[in-house]
Formats: sequence, C-alpha cells, structure tokens
Amino acid sequence: MRNLFLLAGVFLLLSCSGTVHERLKIEQIRSDEPEAEDGGGPIEPKTWTILVYMAADNNLETEAIIDINEMESVFPQDSPYTILALLDRATGHNGTNGDWTDTRLFEITRDQGGLNGTIVSKQLACPELDLTLDRATELDMGEANTLHSFISFARRMYSAPNSALILWGHGTGWRGIQAGEEVQTDSGTRAVAIDDYSGSFMDLPSLKNALSSFKFDVIGFDTCFGATLETAYEVAPSAAYLVASGGLIHSSGWDYADILTRFNGITAKTPEALTGAIAESFADQYQGDEDYSVSKIVLSQVRPFAAAFCAFTQACAEGITTTAVRDEVFALLKNSVGNEHAPSYPADLFLDTGDLITKLGGYFQSDSSPMDDAGKAALQDRADAALDALRAACPRSYRQGDQVDPLITVFYSVLFDTAALNVTHPGAYIRGVANGGQSSFVKETTGWAPTAEKAGSLLDKLFYWP
Repeated sequence: MRNLFLLAGVFLLLSCSGTVHERLKIEQIRSDEPEAEDGGGPIEPKTWTILVYMAADNNLETEAIIDINEMESVFPQDSPYTILALLDRATGHNGTNGDWTDTRLFEITRDQGGLNGTIVSKQLACPELDLTLDRATELDMGEANTLHSFISFARRMYSAPNSALILWGHGTGWRGIQAGEEVQTDSGTRAVAIDDYSGSFMDLPSLKNALSSFKFDVIGFDTCFGATLETAYEVAPSAAYLVASGGLIHSSGWDYADILTRFNGITAKTPEALTGAIAESFADQYQGDEDYSVSKIVLSQVRPFAAAFCAFTQACAEGITTTAVRDEVFALLKNSVGNEHAPSYPADLFLDTGDLITKLGGYFQSDSSPMDDAGKAALQDRADAALDALRAACPRSYRQGDQVDPLITVFYSVLFDTAALNVTHPGAYIRGVANGGQSSFVKETTGWAPTAEKAGSLLDKLFYWP
C-alpha cells in the first residue's frame, strides 16, 4: 500500500458567521449532477494531495458549493496536485446541483464554465466511508472516525509526497463539553466540524485522535478561532505548518480561486509556498477590514512557545501578592490587551498572547509593580524569552492586508456582555478536572490555565484568589 503524506494542511475552513457569500450569487435553477466514478486501484501519483473536509450540514451549505466551484474554476488541466472534497450538505439552504442532502466525495476537476454555481467534479466511491455511487449515505462529519477514514482512503488511493487536509465548516476554538453535558447545536460548546443534522462536533481531543496516525505538511483552519494556542498545541504533532485565524472570519472564508491561482503560478510548490499563498490571499481578500486576521504558524515551535508563555504567566502570578495588584492585572487583561470574541453573548474571550506578554510585562516593570529590582529583571527575561518563542512559532500574521505582530490567541474567560466577565471557568478548561473533552494544552501545561486545586497559575490568582 502506498503512503499518502497528506498536505499536512488540515485547512479547517470553519467559518463562524452565516451571511450569504459575497463573491458569487448561485442561481437556484440548475440541477446538473456531477460525473461519478467507481473506486479502483491507486491513482498515478502527483506532487500534492489536498483534502477538503467540508462540514456543511448547516447554514454554510451555499458557501461550500461556492468554494468547490472556485476550486473547479482555476483547476489546471494537467494539475500537479489532486484535490479531494468530502462534502456533507444540508436541507433547506441551497437547492442547486440536484438539491441532494447526503454526503458525497469529489475529485476536483476543471469547470470550463468558470464560476457558475454548478459542481462538475467526479464523484467517487469510498469503501472506507461506505460511500457508493448507487445510494445516498449520510455521514456524521462531527465523528472523528469519519475524518480518519477520509484520510485513510486518500493515503491508499492518492499517494503524494506532499499533502493537505482542509477542515471546513463552523468553529469555536478550544471548546468541548464536560462528561454528561448535553450537546446544544446552537451553543458555543463546540470546537470544529459541526454537523447540525447529527447534532455533533469534534472537540480537540477527538481531532487529535483522528490525525494521530498521519503526518501532514500544512494544517489550515479556514475557520473562526483556529489560531488559538489551545488548537495549535493540539495539532502540533501532526503537521509542519498551520494557517488559521485567531478570531472570527467571514462566512465566505478563504477565496480558493485566488489561493489556487497563486499556487499555480509558483514553480517550487513547497509547503512554504502553499502557506504563503493562503495567508497572502486572505490578506488581500480582507484588506481594510480590521475584524479578520490570519497567521502562519510553525507547529514545531508551538509547544516551546507554550512552555515559555506559561513560564512567563507563572512568574506574573507569583508577583501578585495583594488584592490591589490582582485587581489591576485583572483589569489590564480584560480592558487593555488585544482580544477576539464572537459578536453575540455569551462569548469566549480570547487574548492576543503577544500583546498580553508585552503589556503585562510592562506593568510589572512599572512603579505599580510590587517586585524588587531582581524580580523585575527575572520577569523581564521571561517576557523576552516568551516573545522570542512567539516570533519563532508565528513568523507571519496579517490584518487589514498588512503584516502585523505575531498573532496567536489564548482563552481567558467568558463574556456575558460587553462589560461583564464570568468569574469562573468551564470544567473543560480547568486542569485536574476529569474531562474527556479537555485539551492537551490544559492537561499538560502549568502557569496559565486554572487548576482544580487553585494551585497558583495566573488564572488561579486572577479569578480564585484569595
């Protein structure tokens, strides 16, 4: 069996808003069915295989059809790469292309008609997913085994030296649920690959399990809240690069026609070239819009950054020796540090780690600091080390079309409205609480996340002390 090194680009295209795509208005009158193909032996290898995992069984169905058509519109006739798209459609959002509502697998092919709203790509059978060409099959895209089986099929049939997986749909960051808690499809307790029909989603541990036996070149989250420290930490063992946004993105997500046009024009189609094409396309697409950002992350440097960040925050926690200092630091993080959150409430509040290190480090160097000169010097060393590690982990971020300081966000707490912040944390974000949906970042690091023992991390000091 040949190996497929999936373009470690799990491009989780998980948009968070639900507005109509601005790039193309699909007419609801065409019902052409794409060409279907039975699965056979392994396909002649190309240099890349790109997988797109499209969890569109929700209000993003129209966006999914548009994005497939974008890929088709610029797909080269003699392409050096293969794109496979596993698409799960919804009921009642888009009536085009036969208005089917099950799950289908396509190998992207060229659409000579361009951006016309019609899927012309080859439909494939897939034994791993029990997909055939003669019956409808509804898959649960929130089930980790669905993703794992999709990747396994691609490795078996579409071997390539480079590979990419694009996870596409809604996304809410690190979120999981506690044992026994009911899944609410309209809540913020879901992480990625949200499937409304099945009422399911993939939390970070499930995503990690789905990817654990594969190694990719690029993981791309075309989603909201993909470039969080929690998410990057979870997928770090599975890829070389991550391209994602630290906050919200528009429901239209990435412009695949522009990304592939850029990639097509590059002679050396390296992982760096692909991540650059995605990030630069996003920057141009949302130029002038301060709400949306994208980061290119070197995943081998994420866990060293997490260690340096937590060492810095632990040192800050140890510097909080009075309630007055605690209150000043709490207000600084809530009101002054750059942040990202959804526009409706309650909403998870994510902080810009670079801005947090800079401003919190500055506070402890000021006259307000309770530290002596030796303590200030030691903490400044921790701050410098954390910023250096951040730059190594995130060499490039864009906002409003311009390159900006490295942007990786981290969860702080829950906003109830524009001013009120929850003074406790979900059990899934407390180290030491038994929770099957708890992220590796919370379980494995000390210094930032709160603990069951209230053992003295920065969030312990800010929310639960004295």
